[in-house]
Amino acid sequence: MAGIEESLHVILDKQIGRFFAAHHDLQPESGLYHRIVNEVERVLIMHTLKAVNYNKTKAAKILGFNRNTLYKKIQELNIPCSE
Repeated sequence: MAGIEESLHVILDKQIGRFFAAHHDLQPESGLYHRIVNEVERVLIMHTLKAVNYNKTKAAKILGFNRNTLYKKIQELNIPCSE
């Protein structure tokens, strides 16, 4: 498992580095932290749901929060609940 987590760290490091490099000498717009966290969270939840055939109870357990929190995040992040 540690190898997988390290891979995610390396991938994120490279992608965020590319993001800043693409801006050259300009600074990104304000609110960058929340934009990135929301994008990562949305993708993570979508992939987790798909991995468990959209079983929200299983997805919530894997993600480490309760089902109500998952439902709230699905609504907030406008995540489709099935294929």
